[in-house]
Amino acid sequence: MKNQIKKSMAAVFAALAISAAPAAAATYAGGDLLLGFRSTDPSITTAMVVNLGSAAFFKNQVSDILSLSVGSINADLSAVFGSDWATNATKLSQINWGLVGRVNQNLGINGDILNTLYASKPEAVFDTIGTGYARAASGTQGTPGALIQTLGAEYNSATISTVGINTNVLRQPTVGNTINWAAQNPGSTSFGYFNGLQGPLDGPLDAGLATAALDLFRMVPGSGTGTYEGTFTISNTGVLSYGNNGPAAVPEPSRALLLAFGLGSLLLRRRRPVRAA
Repeated sequence: MKNQIKKSMAAVFAALAISAAPAAAATYAGGDLLLGFRSTDPSITTAMVVNLGSAAFFKNQVSDILSLSVGSINADLSAVFGSDWATNATKLSQINWGLVGRVNQNLGINGDILNTLYASKPEAVFDTIGTGYARAASGTQGTPGALIQTLGAEYNSATISTVGINTNVLRQPTVGNTINWAAQNPGSTSFGYFNGLQGPLDGPLDAGLATAALDLFRMVPGSGTGTYEGTFTISNTGVLSYGNNGPAAVPEPSRALLLAFGLGSLLLRRRRPVRAA
């Protein structure tokens, strides 16, 4: 019984704990993951790019991360798309998001060789992992990789764009600027290569933000299909989560606290008779 209680308590504390990735980078480096947002509403003339840091952290990750260290990007999402971005059904159907990354070093990075690509696919059925992209020769993958690298260079120079309220965010004008997330993701094809990299924030079947999920795939140059690495979700307060086997299950704080309190009380009740004896 003691072991069962200890295991239950450990599970609760694991659920309550907020696992965080190493601090996301405020400057882009080859191999970083870039998360982009754009709206199909022509009146919205700004796109957003968030640097999540090295893709190596997300590769082969064994734990669900309930809150990425980039923190909340709610203030920037609100500034770009309106304060009701997470609740307005029309805006949720118009705001698309997606992920991309590329290793550009000849010697590779953390086990990823030159022109290893990372890209997202929105889940067509929530909590059901889709099929990865086909892998290709290094030269073929280098073509979209060069565009990703150009976007990363713009992230660092910010000559046209501006740094957001969150320093990991870059706000990019979509008019008069060909180096921006919207220009590289004009529709179904992204970076002239990926089909279906983006998805709307209203999730499958227009079911709302809670069902919006991006599966991350890794494509090492070669043949076959890219490997699934994990799934990103976003809360209505702009907090990003990552699950290594589908969307991370984040317990409601009140319910988790009640569970912890209940198990704590049970543990004390079990120990009292032992002390009396």
